[in-house]
Amino acid sequence: MRAISQGESARLILNVPNKGTLAELDADAVIEAPCLVDAGGARLLPAKPLPDYARGLVVNAKAVERATIDAALTGSRRSAYKAMAMNPLVDSVRVAEALLADYIGHFKELQYLR
Repeated sequence: MRAISQGESARLILNVPNKGTLAELDADAVIEAPCLVDAGGARLLPAKPLPDYARGLVVNAKAVERATIDAALTGSRRSAYKAMAMNPLVDSVRVAEALLADYIGHFKELQYLR
């Protein structure tokens, strides 16, 4: 806020539209990236290409996020299941099914999923 309001500049890590920064993701994907912030707003700083080991993780994380968002917006249980099954912390589709069923059973806020 200070950088914007007082004309100072600051380097900050922000959540911003990708706009081609990471070639592996769509331009509209939101990424966490270094930016220069000043009175003119926030501008993405150039980034090096992702190392081989990180590409798959980043693409998978974005796919999980998009499936989660789809489930939240549409009430699709299938999208929620897809998000759970793609999560690298869930070791199998069977575990994903069980987790989702348990979450829906325990959290009334998730009972809209159909």
